[in-house]
Amino acid sequence: MIRIDNFLEKGNFKSTMLLQVHDELVFNIVVNEYSQLVVEIPKIMESILKDAPNLKAANTFVEFLLNKNNGMKIMESNGQPSLVPSKTEYYDKIPDNLKKYVIK
Repeated sequence: MIRIDNFLEKGNFKSTMLLQVHDELVFNIVVNEYSQLVVEIPKIMESILKDAPNLKAANTFVEFLLNKNNGMKIMESNGQPSLVPSKTEYYDKIPDNLKKYVIK
């Protein structure tokens, strides 16, 4: 989210990121910026895990969040529905240790 905010600021976009809830982002996009942002924002999001300074730590953190005995247990105890399994079109890009949490 920080990278997206920096991208919008450096590019002098009038569009703004309004809200983040877990892995969902809500934007207020100016019409004439849409065609560029609809391409660039997904590229930024897809690059985050592979560009992590410590990929092992990033994977461990994601695994903690998605594990039913850790992060999911905490979320469900606070009224959040389970995120696992999640459906994704990016299955082949997901690290092997996290594939057990998603379906194609």
